[in-house]
Amino acid sequence: MHPDLVSALHEFVGLFEMRGYRFAIMGGIAARVLGIPRPTCDVDFTLSISRDENFNRFSLLNSEQRAVVRDFLELCRVECDDFILPLISTALSQYWNSPEHVGSEA
Repeated sequence: MHPDLVSALHEFVGLFEMRGYRFAIMGGIAARVLGIPRPTCDVDFTLSISRDENFNRFSLLNSEQRAVVRDFLELCRVECDDFILPLISTALSQYWNSPEHVGSEA
């Protein structure tokens, strides 16, 4: 693996561990760990963050910032594939468009 890729991987893992995030390394790097040779030029990972943690982070946004997120999700809903559409629709209906989050200041 390229040294920059190894360095990036170590930085991400260090940050995630320092913050106590649960995470998984995926993609080409994970395949290599399993002994499957696969060229890769990036670091793929996913974070496992609880719903409450996400909501707490979103509560830091002001009303203008929340409006930008809503507008982005609405745009994504128009241009997304069938896999992600239900997730975006649920996020909009259950959180981003709920009365307590529309127009309220953090």
